[in-house]
Amino acid sequence: MAFPMVDWDYWLSVNPDIVAWVSVPGTEIDYPVVQASADDPTFYLDHDVYRGWNPYGCPYLDAGCAERGIDSPLALMFAHHMNDGSMFSAFASYSDRGFAEAHDEILLQTPEGDIRLNVIAADVVDSNAEHKRLEFADDEELDSWLEELLAEADVVLDDECPGR
Repeated sequence: MAFPMVDWDYWLSVNPDIVAWVSVPGTEIDYPVVQASADDPTFYLDHDVYRGWNPYGCPYLDAGCAERGIDSPLALMFAHHMNDGSMFSAFASYSDRGFAEAHDEILLQTPEGDIRLNVIAADVVDSNAEHKRLEFADDEELDSWLEELLAEADVVLDDECPGR
């Protein structure tokens, strides 16, 4: 699948917080991604890419990823799951193995280049019971934590994943 064209000069003039563009072929997911700041980490929950108030918000990287951005060991991205099918609602369908297999590629673009991501697993989580984690003592601790997540995932597409 070809990457959609992104006019980085235009988008960065609109909002210098933009760090990436995410697209999932065959879904409605095709959005700029901004970097949340430590000063106001939830600003983009209810503000769009133009920084105007909008209940749909804008996909954004967690403020804890600000130092390394999209290159963070865990680049935690947020966006709303809207009932009208917009924003990141299609990601909820990844709990269906057939959907996950049919949409196993995520296209991520940055001003520096294009990245093809392959979905290896999906898990539906209760955000009231499970919390984000971005800090690890070392790569070994990160790998161990990821293995635990994969072992408990609802759908695993790559049977050679660690923990399987």
